Amino acid sequence: MATLYFVNASRFHDAFEAAFRGSPRTAFVTHYTLKELQHMKRLYLVEGDRAGMAVKDHGDGRIEGTALFNQNSGIKGVTRALLRASVKLDGVNYVECFGEDLATMYAAVGFKVASRDPFSREYAPADWKYDLFGTPDYFTMKLPALRAAKEAQGRTKRMKTRDSVELEIEPPTAVQQDLESRPAYYKAKAEAAARASGVVMTPQQRDNNWDYAASLFDLPSSAELRAQSPARMAAESVGSEAERQQLAEMCARLDALDEEMERLGRARAELVEQIKDASRRARGK
Repeated sequence: MATLYFVNASRFHDAFEAAFRGSPRTAFVTHYTLKELQHMKRLYLVEGDRAGMAVKDHGDGRIEGTALFNQNSGIKGVTRALLRASVKLDGVNYVECFGEDLATMYAAVGFKVASRDPFSREYAPADWKYDLFGTPDYFTMKLPALRAAKEAQGRTKRMKTRDSVELEIEPPTAVQQDLESRPAYYKAKAEAAARASGVVMTPQQRDNNWDYAASLFDLPSSAELRAQSPARMAAESVGSEAERQQLAEMCARLDALDEEMERLGRARAELVEQIKDASRRARGK
């Protein structure tokens, strides 16, 4: 059990900047000023101040989870726990990110792609490391209303004080377990989707993008994956164009199956509720 603190702008700013000081990954996230942070709906830090996120209300229905970071917190699953807590406590329903890898991981916690735009040098962060990360596409993602409602109806966090809550690192969902058990596949999936979209990167740039996303979501780095399965990772990196196209098609079919499973899951949940209602009515008679 860890404690999630609701903090002021100054404390969040110090923790966030310390997490990215000297890091080449600093351009992946928005660095808000103290004044901007003061206008956030909520600022979260987990005990130790090595993980946290901000909640930004855009005033148009979008409540964004932003400035998400996990700097060697040592708390397994803290990123997903933060996202779930923000949905339940503050109605977060929107995120933005660079690259297929982060989009894949946000999708694993329920977010769906709303828009995808090519990397823009005109609007890119001034300190973006092109040599390390290439030019990944930019995604906006939304949490479907049904998923948001389901998360909001989950267990209420027990209040400790008005300034903190107990942050439960809940068991991962089936999709999350799948992501954690097959990270090499999802890395390949993200690479295939990037190729299909025309995003051109060197193998090292693709690895660097994965490694940032993996550090945020507590998944193995490229080097760790390669050590676990050298032959598979090599094939994924240097396979023929036909093999890469086949992988992209397989990924597309998997996405379609995932969507169908989610639809069936919703239908099942609705039917269960109808059965419960009918049962209650029958007992009332």
